[in-house]
Amino acid sequence: MVVGLLVGNLCGEGLCGILLQSFGAYGFQFVIAWKQLLVLIPLTGLAAAGMAVWMGTREISRIKAYECCIGKE
Repeated sequence: MVVGLLVGNLCGEGLCGILLQSFGAYGFQFVIAWKQLLVLIPLTGLAAAGMAVWMGTREISRIKAYECCIGKE
């Protein structure tokens, strides 16, 4: 995740600059908030993944083993 964010921010400015120059916009620059880029965005992604895992495993604990076999005789 961190590598993708870094590559996107480092190469993205050049690629967007080329695209916007074709429309007549020159001197384009990104304003990069490095604290958000390296801390806040990865923590948000990890928190979302953690919540998804927690919610999924919470529901799994309610399933009884014999309920999976009912009607499969």
